[in-house]
Amino acid sequence: MKYYLVKTISTATEENPSFKGSIDTYYSGKKRYCLKELVEGSYSRYVDSYDYICKYNLDMYGYKSEAMAKRSYNYKHPENCKLWTCEVSIECIDV
Repeated sequence: MKYYLVKTISTATEENPSFKGSIDTYYSGKKRYCLKELVEGSYSRYVDSYDYICKYNLDMYGYKSEAMAKRSYNYKHPENCKLWTCEVSIECIDV
């Protein structure tokens, strides 16, 4: 079965002196639940990477179609600000 998650890649801007160049990638599902997070750069001193993607969590929080994922809050409203820029896409996971 295929599940879809919203993948957000946040990159710290030049105006972010504490985390300049850091990249935070997270995969979220229903109810904005974060299933996986990968942290690179100086931001990794404060946040640990984790991976909770498994069959049970995909059943509970994964979207059943790409269209449902594109209607989610995280896909429609990336958190862009002067300190972080975000790129959003849809990831398909086949279980």
